[in-house]
Amino acid sequence: MAKKNTKIVFDSPVTLILAACCLLVFSFCKIAPQAICAKVMAFFSTPVMRQNGKVVNLFNVSTYLRLVMHVFGHGNFFSLFLNLSFILLLAPQTEKLYGSRFFALMALTASLVSGVLAFCFVPFSLQGAQCISFLLVVLCVFSSIKKQELPLSPLILLVLFIIFSITADYGAYAQIANLAGGLCAALFGMIPQEKKNTQNGKKSSAGKNKETKTGTEANDE
Repeated sequence: MAKKNTKIVFDSPVTLILAACCLLVFSFCKIAPQAICAKVMAFFSTPVMRQNGKVVNLFNVSTYLRLVMHVFGHGNFFSLFLNLSFILLLAPQTEKLYGSRFFALMALTASLVSGVLAFCFVPFSLQGAQCISFLLVVLCVFSSIKKQELPLSPLILLVLFIIFSITADYGAYAQIANLAGGLCAALFGMIPQEKKNTQNGKKSSAGKNKETKTGTEANDE
């Protein structure tokens, strides 16, 4: 009997690229000189509307890029480890369910909303992929509710994540930006799942009809 070769599959491209970018930015800042690291971390953090009495330059392209790029920056290993744990555990199934393009759109929405809220209401820079982690946790709970079930484990996970975000070093009001970004994207992500399920139902019913016709024709012969 021939042995089957085990292959490594690039199953979730958006998830793996997101995780790889977070790891690369964090690793680079650990080996780079302090002056360069400070500039890199400043780019991968949300802009501040007013800093040292000066208003941010709204004509600078990097100001708008930072509204999204802040998810790749992490100030410490614990924050990086926590976010990557949520992303690598929950994101592949979410990406498989919604598709890579739509999952990328949801992650971009979470990053942008949290970045804009942080820019408008938080007096210092934020960084990290907490908004995407919260997006995945909320989607996990929503998918259970759609099945008319409410498992206790994802609900506890949601409560623990909210408690951790509120009691983090940035403070409660700063983490509201991350939570709001993830919740906004999660609500946005509820729409296509129903369409996808409907399309899958139509395909499966069409396949069953073809099989029935084929069986009927075979019996007639």
